[in-house]
Amino acid sequence: MYKKAMLAGAIGGLFLYLLTAAEDIAYCAYVSSVIDSALLYVYFPLGALTAVVTILYKNKSPKTAAVRFAVMLVSYAAYTILVGWIGLIPALRNAFELSVNSYADNVLGLVELIFIAAGVVASVIAIIVSLIKSIRQKRKQ
Repeated sequence: MYKKAMLAGAIGGLFLYLLTAAEDIAYCAYVSSVIDSALLYVYFPLGALTAVVTILYKNKSPKTAAVRFAVMLVSYAAYTILVGWIGLIPALRNAFELSVNSYADNVLGLVELIFIAAGVVASVIAIIVSLIKSIRQKRKQ
């Protein structure tokens, strides 16, 4: 029953992870003075938009929205663990010759937490909107 919702959540989690990886590389490039800081601020609304689209796209049920949200977070965590185990991000940093100091790495962790928090907050708001919309439609009937 929820196969499509689970697939949409997994795809949304993958897109969120890809945005996080791109944000990681962009942050390292910013610390290395390769790019301007303005590029970093693009990732936060993109992450939130990805989460909202994952939850609301062609969705009419709050239950389906909750399933998509849960699967999105679980798949995001799974991608983070898997790619972290493989060591892809450090390999990309080395390929682009982007080295950061330990302080910048600590700040990067905070930036990534804020990124995922923005996605979670946007998702919760999208689920609440979906629930309110569903309640209004039931009242009209």
